[in-house]
Amino acid sequence: MSLPRFSVNQSLFINLVSVILIIIGFIVFLGINKEIFPNVSFDVASITTTFAGATPQDVEKLITVPIEKELRQVDGIEEINSSSAASLSFIYVKIDPDETNKQKVIRDIQSAVDKVKGLPDDVDDPLVTEVTSKQYPIIEVSLSGRMSEHQLQRYADTLEDILEDIEGVARIRKSGYRQREIQILVDQEKLSQYYVSLDEIESALAARNISLPAGKLNTQNT
Repeated sequence: MSLPRFSVNQSLFINLVSVILIIIGFIVFLGINKEIFPNVSFDVASITTTFAGATPQDVEKLITVPIEKELRQVDGIEEINSSSAASLSFIYVKIDPDETNKQKVIRDIQSAVDKVKGLPDDVDDPLVTEVTSKQYPIIEVSLSGRMSEHQLQRYADTLEDILEDIEGVARIRKSGYRQREIQILVDQEKLSQYYVSLDEIESALAARNISLPAGKLNTQNT
């Protein structure tokens, strides 16, 4: 007997099976974990290293190349790409899609980076980060208005404090927000006249602008 003929002759049985399947499907649907913005891993890791004041050539020779040599010994890596810019080394590591334990590969990458020897003393510790969707913004808020940049930054700081108090907000990142700074322009002729280098000026400024804990001083009133 063919399936269509059986379905016609046993309509009550077919309807009962259909109802049971719908009920089971509804129960399974309610039990499935659901997320509006799930955290997705892209099987990618990045290594970022900062070397303030270094040229791209120095960054590549002293930082990028030594780190790449250690990374080549890690199993589970499909591809390594790097970029060396002024003061910054960025290495992009793609994990093999067939690798079953990707977290182990991430740990091995961190261990390989920690083994790198001979980095300059002024280099910040390399930062190994697994690239996931959690690092990308879910919502972007823009502020604009006919006001000074300082006033706009005050509104941005206030909004940041409000958003950080919302449950579930992990991090807020501001872009286009310029930090206040003091720029010092040197006179090339006076540098030559007094035989002063830029390094000496930098050291003098650093020695006169320090922040150290001074302890606790008790008086009668304070």
